[in-house]
Amino acid sequence: MARKETIEIRAPRELDRFNDPIGPESDWVAVPGATVVPRNSSEQDQRGTVIIAGFMVVVPSVIAVSERHEIRLRGEVHQIDGDVGDYGRRKIFYTIRAK
Repeated sequence: MARKETIEIRAPRELDRFNDPIGPESDWVAVPGATVVPRNSSEQDQRGTVIIAGFMVVVPSVIAVSERHEIRLRGEVHQIDGDVGDYGRRKIFYTIRAK
């Protein structure tokens, strides 16, 4: 069920020449009024059934978010799964649990 809630977004850290993160982690930025929809699916792979659990998130287009940002939803840290869709007035992205 979709509902509006406050999520937090953290910008990605800089990467060195080996693509390892360097420097301090940035602060979490609260984004009130984001629409959050739970998603669960399963896909068949060579390894067998792969279960995907996460959220679909809709935020206003003025929010800076990319595929490398971290999202904190309901007390858990998630990473963005795939590309961020920019549809003019809103951005839509999918998350999967990271930690």
